[in-house]
Amino acid sequence: MKKLIVIITVLIGLFYVTEKAYADSPVTSTPFSRAYYNIAIVKEASGRNTITTDMAEYLFDEKNSIDMKAALINALSWDVKGKNNAEIYCQLIYGKALKDMDVAALSGDQQFCIGYLLAMDDIYFETDKSMEYLRMARSNMNDSLTVTIVTFLVETMNEVSYDWPDQLNQILADTSLNRDLSEDAIKVITDYMLLGIDNPVNIPKTGTLPLGVVYAVGAIAFMAAGLVLNHKTDDARRSTLNKFMKRYIRY
Repeated sequence: MKKLIVIITVLIGLFYVTEKAYADSPVTSTPFSRAYYNIAIVKEASGRNTITTDMAEYLFDEKNSIDMKAALINALSWDVKGKNNAEIYCQLIYGKALKDMDVAALSGDQQFCIGYLLAMDDIYFETDKSMEYLRMARSNMNDSLTVTIVTFLVETMNEVSYDWPDQLNQILADTSLNRDLSEDAIKVITDYMLLGIDNPVNIPKTGTLPLGVVYAVGAIAFMAAGLVLNHKTDDARRSTLNKFMKRYIRY
């Protein structure tokens, strides 16, 4: 019975780790859009998963500041199954598929929007296009703190580094950058990157069935089987269960 308890504990732990792994990253654990919920369209995006025509037009409109555009994209959030907002945006605004876009010919503002949308779409970073487009934007908008810091967050997902705090502090101390991101938004980012605080984590808004759920169900099944067999007097059955558990733990 003790071994059964160990198995259940491990499986429940795996459930927690699986859920946490999806959310715990520089890109997904910095919901700085909360600092911009006073903007109606950003607040609306926080309750959605897919970009709308109005949101796409907002991102395309040159009159809207880069930090508000970043906040809208951040509010649209992410999903463990991946999303397709960058593709939808290109179709709505440019009438083209993303693969047919000459992103290098666009303004830095648009390179940023497409790059950040793509980063949120693909939290596993199976493509490096998001980082490529964001770096284009950073080159064209090299005085923007918003562009620089968002690009940095995406870079930390792609490149293993142990000096994130130093890099972020250098960015924040760079007087050549316009402070075009709200202080409350900066605090959300620094809380995670410098202090390790990620509460509340930016959990995706759509329903999913992660692998952890399977582990949890398996744990319950093990418990039920164990309780049944524990009350049997048949030594052979208990012996079979013990052998099975030993094999399970070994693997």
